[in-house]
Amino acid sequence: MRCDLGRASIDYETFGEGVPLVVLHGMPLDRNASIFEFEPVLSTRAGWRRIYPDLPGHGRSPGAAAITTPDQLLDVLVEFVEALLGEARFVAAGTSFGGYLARGLVHRLGSRIDGLCLNVPLIGRDPEGARAPRLIVADEARIDEQSRDPGWAWYGEMAVADSVVNRAYARAVNSTTSDAAYLAQLHGAATPCSFETEDLPESFAPPTLILASRQDNVVGFKAVWEILPDYPRATFAVLDRAGHLLRGEQPALFTALVNEWLDRVEEWMDAGAAASVGA
Repeated sequence: MRCDLGRASIDYETFGEGVPLVVLHGMPLDRNASIFEFEPVLSTRAGWRRIYPDLPGHGRSPGAAAITTPDQLLDVLVEFVEALLGEARFVAAGTSFGGYLARGLVHRLGSRIDGLCLNVPLIGRDPEGARAPRLIVADEARIDEQSRDPGWAWYGEMAVADSVVNRAYARAVNSTTSDAAYLAQLHGAATPCSFETEDLPESFAPPTLILASRQDNVVGFKAVWEILPDYPRATFAVLDRAGHLLRGEQPALFTALVNEWLDRVEEWMDAGAAASVGA
């Protein structure tokens, strides 16, 4: 499906019916990565309408000449949510750079969001100082062997534990597409989104899940502590034996923690509905 916003055209895919859950992929991936990450969990639960957009310059969404900064990218994402959902409440999730943008949605539309999941989120546009040192903790020989295959060098740089599940995740990541020239232009200046320099007007009260990896040498985990005061209902888990491919390296814990987060979000929404009826 496609949503034409004038200055940008967003291609997206949806599954299920119910509460809208907008899931944002990382960079330079596309929605196929997010679908691989979240659908095995979400497809087992009724009552959720999952929305997976391709951000401009990723997957089937073309780069847009009118979008030249991360702030403008966030503007378009807000327009996309409002075009699809109107004034309806929703839940947001994001991986890596998608987690960064999901936090942007909280800054812009937080009063309408009933839950937030940040998976190995980028915190700040320059996480260099927060990155963990490169460390492989399991199956080093198999990771090295895999990374010698054409087009798989990145796997050896990012994975810290090898398994059938992680290779399936890596294949999903490897199959994603993006406009490299457009993304280089968009992100080349490393200009932060303006919300980085602004405090939330008030703490984000709904249930939140923040997943980080102890051996993540892409975005690290330490910087997340700096935002925790803004999320008083956050579960913050730092998983050992995982790099930036957390969903593939720790699939059982990812599934358990996301399910528990969804339980809390549903409880939160039920309590809000009951309060509205009582009012």
